[in-house]
Amino acid sequence: MKKIYLVSRTDTIDYDEYDSAIVCETSSMNAKKHCYSYFDTSMINIKCKLIGIANKRQKIGTILGSFNAG
Repeated sequence: MKKIYLVSRTDTIDYDEYDSAIVCETSSMNAKKHCYSYFDTSMINIKCKLIGIANKRQKIGTILGSFNAG
């Protein structure tokens, strides 16, 4: 079952970095792995929160990203 997760960083965020994203994935670990390439941090600094269940048409991937432009 596909779920929607809020994935965010817990460490300090500087300019020109992502701080969070909303993604559709099959598990929280997959959501963290999906966002790992966006975040310039280690996996221990990433938290994941289930915020909903995806409908059947929703594709796996990023729905929305939050980028701190400098």
